[in-house]
Amino acid sequence: MLSRPLTETQFELLCQFGAETGWLRPMDLGGRNGSNHSAVLAALARRGLVESRQRRGAPGYRGSKVYRLTPAGR
Repeated sequence: MLSRPLTETQFELLCQFGAETGWLRPMDLGGRNGSNHSAVLAALARRGLVESRQRRGAPGYRGSKVYRLTPAGR
């Protein structure tokens, strides 16, 4: 089954990870209030290109997810 190609925004966001292998906040990837980074990262997670987890020490805090590339996203 063929998946849809990445959008330009998704591709650019993947490139923002660079060689980083650790967990990053959307803000670390160039996100800011009002940007669409969290939604784009969620779409990339559904495709298996990034994974997410709750940031430690921030239960219930909106925007508390961190992300990292999966092997498929490298």
